[in-house]
Amino acid sequence: MFEGQNIVCLALETLHTEDDCRHCGKPKEAHTIPSAYCIQMGPSADTAKLEQFAAIGWDNKAALGLGIGCYWDCRDSRVHWFDTGTLEDTVRFLLDTQPLLISFNGQSHDFQIMLAMLRQTAERIRLNDVPPGQEAPTIDHAADREGALLDICEAFQSLCASSYDILVEIWKIDPPSHFARGVHSMNAISMANGLGQRLWRRGQSLRTWADAPFADALNACQDDALRIKALFALVATGQPLLLGDGRPITLPLPPGWPKETSR
Repeated sequence: MFEGQNIVCLALETLHTEDDCRHCGKPKEAHTIPSAYCIQMGPSADTAKLEQFAAIGWDNKAALGLGIGCYWDCRDSRVHWFDTGTLEDTVRFLLDTQPLLISFNGQSHDFQIMLAMLRQTAERIRLNDVPPGQEAPTIDHAADREGALLDICEAFQSLCASSYDILVEIWKIDPPSHFARGVHSMNAISMANGLGQRLWRRGQSLRTWADAPFADALNACQDDALRIKALFALVATGQPLLLGDGRPITLPLPPGWPKETSR
């Protein structure tokens, strides 16, 4: 379904979880020197210091970081991958093609992660904070690059604002269950609608998969994008979604559907 239409179903996974340390990116149980602290190395041994563990939190998108992302493009019926190194090219492509973006919690999570990473890159360029081995740009070039990235962020934010977020639409219709456990989560809704259990469970991140095959992480992210496509197919055909508690809910179609998606 949707073959040839200008629709993109996007999902990503963060590099860290909200419970990891904002200083070192490791879980609290890894802070053993002493138990609630981590060592932050400076330019020399004299500048090393202890930092008390503090969780990254849900709102610090830049610190959560981008682990891996993918999107299903309905025009070529393929999944496309992106990471921090290809994020800018991915966003430029989305801006050039102007698809209907479909997500599950993308407006407050996935898209915000992408924007935070682009803004972080712009800030590093402004501060001339280049990785070791790379040549620092000239002042004029740095200013141009920073400005270009910020312009991309503004344009992408506008595209995201017109996206279709399945979770947002569910919350609009079922606000009393907004925070109910096991009702609105991707895993619960996927299971209720016969799409299987998510491979990527809460509390996992790419960091925690260090000893596992990286293919597991790729498969989990891809499965999310395909589940989003399957859930949107129910919406687009007027069929109800089943929430995690088994209640059916019929979501509205995107504005202008299907005219705007047939470009």
